[in-house]
Amino acid sequence: MSEEKFFASEISHSAEAAENQLLEILKTSNLRDKCYAYKSRVKTWKSLISKVEIKRKKKPEYNLEDITDVLGLRVVTLFRQDMIDVIDIILSLVTHQMPYNPIPFVKNSLKEAIIYSPSITNDNIISQADQKINSFELLSYQNIKKEPSAARYSSIHLVACMDVGVPDFKVDYKIPIEIQIRTVFEDAWGELDHKYGYQSREGKSEEIIANPLHVQKNLLTMKKFVDACSEYADNIRDLAVETQLEERTVKPLDTDELITDNLTVEGVSKNIIDDYMKVREERAAAERSSNRSQLYLNAAESFSKLLEQTLSNTSIQKESYFKTYYYYIKMDEALCRLSTSDSSETEKALIIYKELIKTYSAYPVIRFRMGQSYIRLKEFEEGRKQLKTCRRIISKLENVTLEKKRVCLPEIELKKLDVGLCILLGFAYWKEANDIYNTAPESIRVRAFLDQAFLQTQPALNIPTLTFEHKLKLINNIIFYALEIVHFKNLKGNNEKYLKFIEDNYTFIAENTQLENSQNIQQLDTLMNCYLFLDDTLKAVNVAKRIEKLSLESNIKGGSRIDKKVLTRVKDLLS
Repeated sequence: MSEEKFFASEISHSAEAAENQLLEILKTSNLRDKCYAYKSRVKTWKSLISKVEIKRKKKPEYNLEDITDVLGLRVVTLFRQDMIDVIDIILSLVTHQMPYNPIPFVKNSLKEAIIYSPSITNDNIISQADQKINSFELLSYQNIKKEPSAARYSSIHLVACMDVGVPDFKVDYKIPIEIQIRTVFEDAWGELDHKYGYQSREGKSEEIIANPLHVQKNLLTMKKFVDACSEYADNIRDLAVETQLEERTVKPLDTDELITDNLTVEGVSKNIIDDYMKVREERAAAERSSNRSQLYLNAAESFSKLLEQTLSNTSIQKESYFKTYYYYIKMDEALCRLSTSDSSETEKALIIYKELIKTYSAYPVIRFRMGQSYIRLKEFEEGRKQLKTCRRIISKLENVTLEKKRVCLPEIELKKLDVGLCILLGFAYWKEANDIYNTAPESIRVRAFLDQAFLQTQPALNIPTLTFEHKLKLINNIIFYALEIVHFKNLKGNNEKYLKFIEDNYTFIAENTQLENSQNIQQLDTLMNCYLFLDDTLKAVNVAKRIEKLSLESNIKGGSRIDKKVLTRVKDLLS
């Protein structure tokens, strides 16, 4: 046996030991809760030698140590969104942020990340995957590769190293592992395509098998159905997951009176204003309805049609007021789409905001809404970036005349934005902390983001124009974040200021909550948890009974369901 074949055999044997360690850690981690299935394989020594021989045809210097998929792991999810959670779990293991000992990965050993997709630039999941990988700061942003696939292949590949060497081989060599993450729909199609369409599927070459042309065409047709099924499954998931906390962040900032006054000043005729206000009433009706999502969508389409009618009249486009009129209509349409809580409609809203910002760069509300959109799409870092940009634009407008601010930032919007920015920034940090906790409870980033949620929200309490309603919401949110921080013993850090805030302010929530009549689930949930934290079980039970009653009433009336985590806490307490 040649030396190369001997070492190929040793590498394969060591990879089998690494595979056993990998499977053991995957059993104890919470990866199984986030995926449909996972499977592993080890390349045989013959496969290793064969790969080297093939690669050397183009790269003569290619050797055994250059092979990156000696050990392979494929993780299959039901939903595309779950792929982001899987990335978080895998990279939390690679970075040793999990509490397990030993962790079989070499710490921080991510060598490569490749995202394959037929639609690199227009796919929200691709953007989220890119952002999630980048958040671990293991690779430079440029080294996270995004590869378009003409064959419509979709998958996320991560290459790392197992903490297993090979006797008598290179001293610093560790068994490399390639981890593939894809949906169950993509996995099924990939297997068929691999067998009947493309012989080599390593993302680096695609050699078409000599099948009849109609086989290729039918594979591509099937892929379109697979993509549709995957997207439809995500829609079902979105409908099933409650986002009550998030929905409360989408509120109109303007008023009909403000809009009417501004359009009148601009010189818009009464007829045009009346037509516009009729559609705004559709938006208002959607907010009052239990069937909000569909009514918001209908209102969005009405705004779109109204603008089409306006654009058909070329004379109106020449009017001085057209820029303001166009801004209001597009902002209303985008807000309606954002308010549906549907991810595809949120993406459409984001497209509108991106287009508007090109012309209305000094209008901070656009940045605020962009931040909301990105947060809805779980692109938290980009969302926070837009919100901070919004704050900078507001500071630049402080010395601008009221006439100039009349449309881009009227006083009534400024007051709401001051508070809204603090609330939404805090929410964005909390939401990401919550998502990380669901996949990696021991991650140090959980504590860091929860700290930021508290710190970003608290300054709003010092705003001079703060209304009672906003104060109640702010204290509720800040206490909620403080409770999250002090509740989990594994989140290390100084909790003194959080404990003090809870003790000093929970009575404000209690005094302003009429238990028998309250409909505010968020407020009730916070109050219940305060009582539990302060060991006042009797009061906590009374609040839990109120939440349980609201849940039953909601089910009977067909209204918005209560968050499952809240109901779980209620059930545990009442049991």
